[in-house]
Amino acid sequence: MTIILDAQPTTVYLGTCAPCRRPVRARNDQATTRYLRLTCPECHRTVTGERLHATTNADPCHGRCMGATGPACSCSCGGDNHGRLWEYQSEMTETALAAYRARIAEQEAAAARRAQAAAARRRATFQTWADQHTDVITFLGDGSQFDAISDDPSDFLSDMAHAVNRHQTLTDNQAAAVIRCRNARQRIATRRAEDAANARPVPTGEAVTITGTIIYADAKDNPYGPGVRLTMLVKGDGWKVWSTIPRAIMPNTTTVHWRDQVKGRRIQFTADVTAKPDNPTEGTAKRPRKATILTEAQVAAA
Repeated sequence: MTIILDAQPTTVYLGTCAPCRRPVRARNDQATTRYLRLTCPECHRTVTGERLHATTNADPCHGRCMGATGPACSCSCGGDNHGRLWEYQSEMTETALAAYRARIAEQEAAAARRAQAAAARRRATFQTWADQHTDVITFLGDGSQFDAISDDPSDFLSDMAHAVNRHQTLTDNQAAAVIRCRNARQRIATRRAEDAANARPVPTGEAVTITGTIIYADAKDNPYGPGVRLTMLVKGDGWKVWSTIPRAIMPNTTTVHWRDQVKGRRIQFTADVTAKPDNPTEGTAKRPRKATILTEAQVAAA
């Protein structure tokens, strides 16, 4: 067995013309780069040739060295005979060229068969998975309903839909997450439908008593001075009101979860309420005052 420790660069360059399926060999004593532009003797296209590296040893040079196409030689010729068939035209070259093209065609046919077999296995695997996850397939569809320009976009659901439409199976965690998203969207749709069915005009006027549940809280920049303003959305009997959080129930904003201190609480306060011009079921409360957090007993009495 011959162990190659080092290979010396030569002045010979080898490349392959893909359209002609023909190796090309040329010698350039002035070139020192790894790659060199060669010219195909058949179609005269430009071919990228790679510099031949040779390791001289005691192994005899045989016919395979003359018909070689790779950029490495490890026999007694030191690269002189390596790929030499492709340097000139002759009957011997034509025979070798036909054999080379037949070998390449067989390799391509074998690669195509392997690719077809792999694609068939992937399709069978995906079909088995799809039969077990019809709910996921049905919900994801073609994915257009989750695109950025849709009414309810979702990068995650869009990625999952595109993967499924490329016949790629999802992991168990991904499939479970898709179902959770579907259930959440169904709950939101149901709640919105109920809200629309039970919608009522917001009570308006000065010193209106508002009783409802805080369903949203946030901190926004104060347009009237430094710091932030804490705002809340209060849901009543078929209507909603935006308001700043009154000082009487102001949460401790130094904690990370300060929103949890007010969200979901039943509240009662007095404010001057005006309805939004484009939505009479939603209003804005100004000068909120006399705010209290209602206990169950107070809710029942009210």
